[in-house]
Amino acid sequence: MRAPPPDSPPRPPAPDAGAGPRPPRRPRALAGARRARARRAARAAAAQRDQFRDVCEAISDGILRFDEAWRFLYLNPVGERVLGRPAGALLGKVLWDEFPELEGTPFGRAYRRAMVERAEVTIEGYYPPFDAWFEARAFPAGEGLVLLFRDVTAQRSLRLALEAGEARYRRFFEGAGVSLWDEDFTEVVRAIDALRAGGVTDFRRYFAEHPEFVARAVGLVRVVDVNGETLRLFGAASKPELLASLDRIFVPETAAAFAEELATIAEGRTAFGAETALRTLAGERLEVAFTIRFPPPGEPFDHVPVSITDLTARRRAEAVLQESEARFRNMADYAPVMLWVTDARGACTYLSRRWYEYTGQTEATGLGLGRLGATHPDDAEAAGGAFLGANARREPFRVEYRLRRRDGAYRWVIDAAAPRFGPDGAFLGYVGSVTDIDARKRAEDHAALLARAGAVLSASFDAAATVQAVVRLAVPALADWSSVYLRDEGGRPRLVATAHVDPAKEGLLREAFERYGLADDAPHGYAAVLRAGRSELIAEVPGAVLDAIARDPEHRRLLDELGARSAMTVPLALAGRTFGAMTLVASESGRRYGPDDLRLAEELGRRIAVAIDAARLFEATQRERRRAEEANRAKDEFLSVASHELRTPLNAILGWSRMLRSGSLPEEKRERALETIERNAKAQVQLVEDILDVSRIITGKLRLDLAPLEPAHVIEAALDVVRPAAEAKGVRLQALLDPGAGALVGDAGRLQQIVWNLLSNAVKFTPKGGRVHVQLRREDSYVEIAVADTGRGIDPAFLPHVFEPFKQADPSATRSYGGLGLGLAIVKHLVELHGGTICAESEGPGRGAAFTVRIPVAPLRRTSFARPAPTPARDGGGLECPPELVGLRVLVVDDEPDARDLIKSILEEGRAEVVVATSAAEALDHVRARPPDVLVSDVGMPGEDGYSLVRKLRALGDDAGGRTPAVALTAYARAQDRTRALLEGFTSHVAKPVEPQELIAVVAALAGRRPRGGGGAGA
Repeated sequence: MRAPPPDSPPRPPAPDAGAGPRPPRRPRALAGARRARARRAARAAAAQRDQFRDVCEAISDGILRFDEAWRFLYLNPVGERVLGRPAGALLGKVLWDEFPELEGTPFGRAYRRAMVERAEVTIEGYYPPFDAWFEARAFPAGEGLVLLFRDVTAQRSLRLALEAGEARYRRFFEGAGVSLWDEDFTEVVRAIDALRAGGVTDFRRYFAEHPEFVARAVGLVRVVDVNGETLRLFGAASKPELLASLDRIFVPETAAAFAEELATIAEGRTAFGAETALRTLAGERLEVAFTIRFPPPGEPFDHVPVSITDLTARRRAEAVLQESEARFRNMADYAPVMLWVTDARGACTYLSRRWYEYTGQTEATGLGLGRLGATHPDDAEAAGGAFLGANARREPFRVEYRLRRRDGAYRWVIDAAAPRFGPDGAFLGYVGSVTDIDARKRAEDHAALLARAGAVLSASFDAAATVQAVVRLAVPALADWSSVYLRDEGGRPRLVATAHVDPAKEGLLREAFERYGLADDAPHGYAAVLRAGRSELIAEVPGAVLDAIARDPEHRRLLDELGARSAMTVPLALAGRTFGAMTLVASESGRRYGPDDLRLAEELGRRIAVAIDAARLFEATQRERRRAEEANRAKDEFLSVASHELRTPLNAILGWSRMLRSGSLPEEKRERALETIERNAKAQVQLVEDILDVSRIITGKLRLDLAPLEPAHVIEAALDVVRPAAEAKGVRLQALLDPGAGALVGDAGRLQQIVWNLLSNAVKFTPKGGRVHVQLRREDSYVEIAVADTGRGIDPAFLPHVFEPFKQADPSATRSYGGLGLGLAIVKHLVELHGGTICAESEGPGRGAAFTVRIPVAPLRRTSFARPAPTPARDGGGLECPPELVGLRVLVVDDEPDARDLIKSILEEGRAEVVVATSAAEALDHVRARPPDVLVSDVGMPGEDGYSLVRKLRALGDDAGGRTPAVALTAYARAQDRTRALLEGFTSHVAKPVEPQELIAVVAALAGRRPRGGGGAGA
């Protein structure tokens, strides 16, 4: 508001123009007049003194008067109070004596200058002795000096405060960074009061309907002052220029803002703010925000401050920011990761579109701290703590946790963020990203699970224990509960391992299996996987699946209690073999299985299958090892028994042979000695033949000479062989042979060996007075031969091993019966070669034994059947000598003298001409000198063996004996030995120990034949 001009001082009255000079007075009259004047002057002086005193005492300033010698002449009461002394104590005293501290001060110097210069001096300053500010005025009075002084400490403080406030206001007003105006709204308020008096109550409506009033009101506002920022804002050079051009800064939008301002005044509110547009004096558009503080109701509306803030740059920056924000949001919404932004308090202010799509949250549930609500409950504390701790420290952070997807499944993510700071360094919040690392995390977890499972599976060959340990690893790493079922020997499922995250529910799993098992026709799970041979994945288990599996309502209740939500079943298979299946189920955790989980489960199942196969292989190896150990023990036992069995006849042979050589035996004992030697030698031959048969069986070289035959004839021949032994022991033989039992196709000699062995065993183990029964009968398409006895019987523990080679019920040295324990093993193999079966039965020790042989009948009818050759008589008669042997020249080659002499004696008994040689070289010399008719040579000789001899023989020319028939006489009696002998060039092969009659027959068969080269027909 402009201050009114000060009042003009009153003018002095004009002098009276008509007054002239006074007339001169007379002398007497003049003297009297002088006296009167003196009296009047004295009275006037006294009155003036009284008046001066009254004035001095009434005045608020202190008054002092000094003479020319600075003596106190007068001190008013105010002066007394200021100086602190009464006037009576100072009058007549010298100022400098009473107040020596005044000397040299600004006040003292000012007083002396006034006295000397006889001029008025005014001074204001601080007087330390009184700790106060004084204002003093000294002026001459007569010869002396009058001093007026006052204490202005309070006035000065107030003035200084007012000046400081004004200075501060001006500094603020001029130095503010915004435009400041002082406006007078007095006339505007009067106009509004007039409207109110006229009945207007709804001022907003009135102003909206009467824009002319608003326009007039704009003109009523008087701008009192503006600051320099306002001049700069509107482009004015000076305040007068701007104040004279205010109408140029308004635009149409300003009227609406001013109407709102008028409504604020009319409604009695004390503050108003709005944003609007203005113009610079050059016509450029400005975006501004202005605020006004109005005085409380009842106070005058003068000097109302108005603050105007230029928003133009901000609006442009906001536009750029909005464009940048739009670009950021567009980029963030389509980024492959989820982005988020928080403020300085940690509250989320932005989440990208992908976040909402991924989690299913909305702005209402995600912004603020709602974003943390999608974290897995088990991870929420750690993840939230990491973020809030980093937010408090203003540090970057990085954390992994499980995030709930919109389908309810939790997936592993990595959340990383960095703090944001403004240009001034102020902390603004965080910008972060969330990346789904579930595939990588699961791959790492899967690899770790497989590594741990591999370590467990390789730690032991106990299949059940390792499978249970792996199932414990799979729960809860891969499943909430799991079960493994393996096929037993009958192909039925067997629960071998189970685990549940809730140990109390493991009992439910076993109860469900024990009560209901696994149905073979179940549409899902174990049975379905084994039928299809491939895995099954049910990502979301519907109720229909449980209905199909459940057997009854109670079973359904158990399944509901287990709470399957997602399930996988994988076969435990390896190399075409399926051992069983493993089931993995998600329930409480909310997992939803997918292809990656199924691949892991299949790999885990494959490793379990490998472990099961290894365990079974280990068990089989252990069984085979035990069998090998048992076989080794049996071999040792066999060797011990074989040694005993071989040495026993040797003892008789050697003993009687020495007795014969001594010549001390009488004639009747000589015949007995020869019979004993022959019998024991034949027993040895039989032992060797049994061993060779076992060898042929083991190597698969045992062959049959098949021909149609009558089984009754075979049995009769076997009975003829064993009858003398039975009669000698007092054992009765009984035979019940059905002549219509049917024909067989088989090897007559081997079948006779079967029956003879069974009968021999029966006679051997039956005590005197016992009975051996043999029966032949037809049973369906089989011929049955049963041999039963009333003898020793078989221990039930040994019965399963009765047909195993080298096995004997009593292998000890104190056993009651001889033999190698090979006979029944040979019998079993011979029966099986004939396509039949054999079984043994016994009720136990002392209860006898029965053996039953079943052989298929012949498929074709025959008119003639092979009959077994009769066993050579044992009457000790002489050798039959064919005429072909008489005069035959035979060359015998053997390095052993005894063997050589025996062969020579046998052939000379047949009246052959025998020449002997001890080596291959000597034999070749005999051949070159005179080729023999037949060559009989041992194979195993030192230096050059029989094979080398026959090769060199065949290398000779025909006239030199190269085609001489040759017989290989050797203890190597295996089939492959015979084959090799013939391939090397021998004509025939005869095994040691040789039967004299057999040797004579073989040599006779070759006599008189013209050799046609090596390898002629064998005997």
